Amino acid sequence: MNNEKCTDEYFECSSSCDIDDAECEETCVEELKECPIPDWRDEMKGYTSNSMELELLENGPKSWMQAMRLGALHNKWKKMKGIKDPEPPDCQSSFNEFSSKYGS
Repeated sequence: MNNEKCTDEYFECSSSCDIDDAECEETCVEELKECPIPDWRDEMKGYTSNSMELELLENGPKSWMQAMRLGALHNKWKKMKGIKDPEPPDCQSSFNEFSSKYGS
C-alpha cells in the first residue's frame, strides 16, 4: 500500500470518529502506523547518476560537508514529492506585551 493511500484511509477513518472519541482516533493512528514508509534514499537513487551522490545515498555521510550534501538531496526529494515542511510557530513577543502581562 502506498503512503498516499494510507494517509487517505487515515483521514477517512478519523473523520468518521466522534470529536470526543479518543479511542476511535487512536485506532486510526495505529492503522496508519502499520503503513510502510518509503525509504527516500532508495527512491532518490533512481533520480541521480552522480557517483558521489550515489555513494552518499548508499553509505551515509562521513563528514559534515557530506551530511550537508545529503540534506540537500533530501530537500530535493521532498520538493519532487511535493512535501512541504510546516511553518514554524510565531514565537515573537515584545517587551510591552511582557510588561502588560507580568509588569509592574
